[in-house]
Amino acid sequence: MFKKAIIIPISLFVIFSLFLPFVVSAQETEKIGFSISPYSFEYDGMPGQTISGTLRVENINTENINVTVEPESLVAFGQEGQVALTDEDPTFSLKNWVKITNAKTAIKPKEFAYFDFKIEIPVGAEPGSHYGALSVTFAGDVKPKTSTGADIVQKSSAIILLRIPGDVKEELNLVYFQPEKFFYTDPKFKLSALFENKGTVNVKPFGEINIFDIWGNKIKNIKLTGKNVLPDKKRIFEEEFDMEDISYFRAELNMFYGSTQKTIFAQTNFIGINWPVLSKYLLVLLAIIVFYVIFRKRINKALKILLKGDK
Repeated sequence: MFKKAIIIPISLFVIFSLFLPFVVSAQETEKIGFSISPYSFEYDGMPGQTISGTLRVENINTENINVTVEPESLVAFGQEGQVALTDEDPTFSLKNWVKITNAKTAIKPKEFAYFDFKIEIPVGAEPGSHYGALSVTFAGDVKPKTSTGADIVQKSSAIILLRIPGDVKEELNLVYFQPEKFFYTDPKFKLSALFENKGTVNVKPFGEINIFDIWGNKIKNIKLTGKNVLPDKKRIFEEEFDMEDISYFRAELNMFYGSTQKTIFAQTNFIGINWPVLSKYLLVLLAIIVFYVIFRKRINKALKILLKGDK
C-alpha cells in the first residue's frame, strides 16, 4: 500500500502546529541536501474554486541539485500524527486536483526556487476534508551517491489539507485524559489526552490544563496548542512539566474545537511526592527529634517550670 514501502513518519504536531523546515542530507563525503517551507498548507475552498499556493525549496549545500515536485496521495496512521505516501487514490485524496507549474528545476548552491501550484476543486467535490502532499525529490544526474556508487534517495513532503464546507459532521471524542502514573516521586509530571475524530472533517482542538492542589488552589496552567485530527483518526496530546509542590492534585482539561467552538471537559487525579523537597523537611524533622532525644531531660524540666509558672 505504501509507495515503494517507504514510510515517512512525519508528526502532524510538527506539520500542522510548528511548521519547521525539514532538512534531508546524505551523510557522505559529498553532501547534498535541501529544505522546504512551508511544511503544511491549510485551505478552505468551495466546489469549482481554484486555490493557488507556493512551495519554497532551498539548496542548503555546496553542490548543484535538480529537484522534482509532484502531487501525491497520503494516509495517516498512529496516534502521533504520522503520515505515509501511497500509490492508491483514497476517496479523500486531492492528488488529481493539484497542478504544478515548472515541476522540475535546477537549484544552485545556497539558492532557492519557488514552485507554484493550483488546487482545482471539482464542481461535484464532496464536502469534508481532503488531503494530499507535495513530494520533493532529487532528480537527474546530480543525485548524491554512496561510497559504493549507489544512489541515495532523498525525499521530503509538504502536506496539503483542504476543507470543503457543506453537509459535514464535526465530532471529536475524548478517549482518555490521565497521568502517566498515579504516584510521582520526582518533580517531573506527564499528562496525556487521546482524542478520536468521529466526524467527516479535520478538527484542530486547543485549550488548557489547570492543576489544583488538595485545597483547591490553582497552581499551574498549561496551554495546549492546536493539532489537527483527521477524520476517523486518533491524536494524542502529551504535556510534560515540572512541579515543586507536594500534594494530592486534580487536573482539569478544557478543550475547544470545530467551527462552533464545541467544548470537551475532563478531570483526573494524581499524587506528587517530590522527594528532593520532602527530604529537606524530613531532615529538619529528624534534627528536631535528635535534638529532643539528646536534651530531653533539660527540655522536660524547662517545660515543667514554664507550666508551673503559668499556674
